[in-house]
Amino acid sequence: MELEAFKITVLPLREKLLRVSLKLVENKADAEDVVQETLLKLWLLRDTLDQYKSVEALAITMTKNLTLDKLKVRKIQENVSLLDK
Repeated sequence: MELEAFKITVLPLREKLLRVSLKLVENKADAEDVVQETLLKLWLLRDTLDQYKSVEALAITMTKNLTLDKLKVRKIQENVSLLDK
């Protein structure tokens, strides 16, 4: 997928991805980080995106998974900080 096709197909999904992440993480900065990471991963996969039936579904799934990963890391960090006390 070329840059122009990426701009037309993927970049308009940004707000939707942000809403998906915000519902899970409830922190705008973290949600924005997740969306940026998702967009970067999609950019790195751009040559294979044409193989997917729905780029939007892929992007949403990636966003959910990355958000859940962020929540897991946060939970681990909180537990470690509790142990340090």
